[in-house]
Amino acid sequence: NSNAASKTATPAIFDDKTRAFETRIDGALAISGDTERHAALQVIALDAAGQGVARSAKRAVEKMSYVTEHDDTAARCAKLLAPHDMAGAIEIAQLIRVNSLRDRTLGTITKPAATPAIER
Repeated sequence: NSNAASKTATPAIFDDKTRAFETRIDGALAISGDTERHAALQVIALDAAGQGVARSAKRAVEKMSYVTEHDDTAARCAKLLAPHDMAGAIEIAQLIRVNSLRDRTLGTITKPAATPAIER
């Protein structure tokens, strides 16, 4: 029955990899100590970005409240994510609160790949 299959089918945005990261984020958010919670969220965000899971990387960054760690993590995630998902990388870079770092990160990730020199 195709109707039954559609009820149990998981949308691509909730694939196993994304679900695993979302579960890790939920666990990190249960940590009561701010320093430990932020450290866990940072690791999860960077892991997710490195594996191309923009949704989870963004959510983990958004849950970080310390400006320096938040912005550093967002910049690092954007750079890791750019080869996999440029739109996701830009979304994460736009979360950076310090204008100079946001602009520098956006400039870095949106530069075209190096092209061979044109012979004259």
